[in-house]
Amino acid sequence: MDFEYQKINIQRSLDQGRMIYNLSFFGKLHDITNRYLPLILIIPFIIFPGFLIYDYYKKSQTEYLIYSIAGLIVGLIVSVLIVKSTMKFKTLNRISGKSTEINRKIVKEIANQFNWLVEEDNEKISILKLPMTKHFTNWGSQFIVIYDNKDILVNCTSYGKNGIKSSLHGDEDQKEIKIFKECFNNKIGAIA
Repeated sequence: MDFEYQKINIQRSLDQGRMIYNLSFFGKLHDITNRYLPLILIIPFIIFPGFLIYDYYKKSQTEYLIYSIAGLIVGLIVSVLIVKSTMKFKTLNRISGKSTEINRKIVKEIANQFNWLVEEDNEKISILKLPMTKHFTNWGSQFIVIYDNKDILVNCTSYGKNGIKSSLHGDEDQKEIKIFKECFNNKIGAIA
């Protein structure tokens, strides 16, 4: 999970509200595959039960039709969860702060409070490494904080085995961002 913060295009990320990286052709290909492969994999969850429903309806086998409809409903639920998770993968969440110096100080305090490792810290960006969770699918997370004058923009990215970014942990990442945001707002409120 070694991450080179120089690959982040900070200005474009600020302008577009999502993480933008300066990557080589193969890096871009890997990034696109990582983001859209889960969306492609949901197609069988919908098509296979749909074909079964059509086939059973055509043959008037209503006893199997119910199972196919149940399979389609489960497939649709799984598909919606996957799409919801992958759409949040690179978004930046804006949090109002005071100034870059105060915001950096608060980010460091939060990192110390939760025992997160500060991998990089400068006036433009802070990168925090979150420890591996108890779940066997999450091998650690990385919290990226970009400073934009008084505000900060945050993104949390979970990693799977072998340091591969996991777009399927979007809800878990959003929970981490919510906890961070609450702590940050509490510390900002204590300063005011």
